[in-house]
Amino acid sequence: MEREVDDVLGRALAEVSVERQRLGDVLGSLARRLTPGGAAWRALQAALDALFGSGVKDLGRLPFVGGALLDSLLAEAREQLPAPEGTSRPAPGAPGRSLAGLAVSAQLREAVARAVGFAVAPTYDAVYLYDPPGSHLRTHVDTRDYELVVHLVLEHRLPRDGSQGSALVVHLPGEPGPTRLPVAPGQAVVLQGRGTIHSWEPLRDDEDRTLIAIGFASAA
Repeated sequence: MEREVDDVLGRALAEVSVERQRLGDVLGSLARRLTPGGAAWRALQAALDALFGSGVKDLGRLPFVGGALLDSLLAEAREQLPAPEGTSRPAPGAPGRSLAGLAVSAQLREAVARAVGFAVAPTYDAVYLYDPPGSHLRTHVDTRDYELVVHLVLEHRLPRDGSQGSALVVHLPGEPGPTRLPVAPGQAVVLQGRGTIHSWEPLRDDEDRTLIAIGFASAA
């Protein structure tokens, strides 16, 4: 009898999880279409926060990601990323040995858990991303593989006029407006990307950026 109850509960929890993710997909599509501000936008923020939690934490320069590892990651990124075409963001680059090792490291997992305040587990999803000149990653929420995402910027060629360049923009529930977070090369942030509406500002025509995305999930 106990085994039957366990089986029924297991199936029910699995179905709830699937429906939660489907609802997240629907809300994510709305995030791409709604204009920030207004009652509908605030309701969307509240719904995403209730489903997945929201927030962003600046991890700064991680002490276990030194210059040698950064150089290795950047070299690997250049090997793994496809050549860009125009201002469209190319397909993500698959992880090589350096990124795969970082993605499952206990040090990174512990740093993320401390930042968000709860235990996390690796998803074994990690990619290299390249933002070419003139590109723009528009307002969105992340896919179900990136409930939590660590972004580490490997390289950012700034505009020649000395301006700050493109930054991460997050829309947090209860805040009067978006929060702008510049992320310099060697610095990292952890974002509750499934529940936080966010974007990266458009890049100038003389600006580009290479970064990584590493997925984590709540271990609860």
